[in-house]
Amino acid sequence: MEIKQIEWNSEAYKKALELRDKVLRQPLGMSIYDDPLEAEKNDLHIIVMEGTQVIGVCFYRTIDQETMQMKQVAVDPSFRNRHVGTEMFMQSIQKLKPLHVKTIMVHARENALGFYQKLGFEECGDPFLEVGIRHHLLKYNL
Repeated sequence: MEIKQIEWNSEAYKKALELRDKVLRQPLGMSIYDDPLEAEKNDLHIIVMEGTQVIGVCFYRTIDQETMQMKQVAVDPSFRNRHVGTEMFMQSIQKLKPLHVKTIMVHARENALGFYQKLGFEECGDPFLEVGIRHHLLKYNL
């Protein structure tokens, strides 16, 4: 398992989009390719590779000088319960520390709430609807 930062619109990014689409959009009857992907150009993209396969993905968007939002976290279903998401998060925060990031925000789907809480995220707002499903606003202090 290799965790690395990738460039927007690279071949690895395109593979990451396929995983995001499969895990996050198709189950909702949506397509990732309908999202404004150009808006991700300046984001920090992280993937997890197993051989040539992208098995995990997330990206970070700057909110302000000390805050980033972790977005589109997805792990291939056949690799779940193997700590892929946890390792991806732990290694990605090492990339954020030199950027002086102090807080990571996330909009967590209700079914992923336990995952984020185990990582140390705390709820900081009321539940809300996003892409038609219930989410929770969470924060993690570095």
